[in-house]
Amino acid sequence: PGSLLIAADDICGVPALDGPQGIFQAQQLLNHVTDWCRRWSMRVSVTKTVCVVFRRNFRYLHPVRLTCANHPIQIVPSVRYLGIELDEHWLMRTHR
Repeated sequence: PGSLLIAADDICGVPALDGPQGIFQAQQLLNHVTDWCRRWSMRVSVTKTVCVVFRRNFRYLHPVRLTCANHPIQIVPSVRYLGIELDEHWLMRTHR
């Protein structure tokens, strides 16, 4: 259900589906990472964990509520991952 992109201590979860199924997959990815970390006596920094909902239109069609280790995840319009600013509309205005 989706993919995990891992580079050093950064992990990015990418659901394979969109809409409600994609939200479900994103939560499954978060649960998988949290369980794996717990098994190896590690923990996820929930204060640094955020979600960007990539979309074509300019409003959410479905409510997005995700948790990591029972903490709500903040939905943000953009995030910097491996030095690249990724925004919810794939505009990358900060890279022009």
